[in-house]
Amino acid sequence: MSQKVIPYLLYEDVAAAMDADAHYERAKAAGATILAAPADQPYGDRSYRVEDPEGHHWLFHHPIAAPTPEEWGAQWA
Repeated sequence: MSQKVIPYLLYEDVAAAMDADAHYERAKAAGATILAAPADQPYGDRSYRVEDPEGHHWLFHHPIAAPTPEEWGAQWA
């Protein structure tokens, strides 16, 4: 069985932290290796991926829209 850790980040200025592109720039300036630049996803999130200087992978995302599953092409089994 795999184990997962879900960290929480707390910010004084939440609105500024929710700006994915500004957050991305701060991560890059702090030495993170960019694995995927910020991009809008079809399911309504803007996300990017980085590797921190210790080798940990991080995925950051925030909602920018609320499309229905049919609108973003979800496939039902």
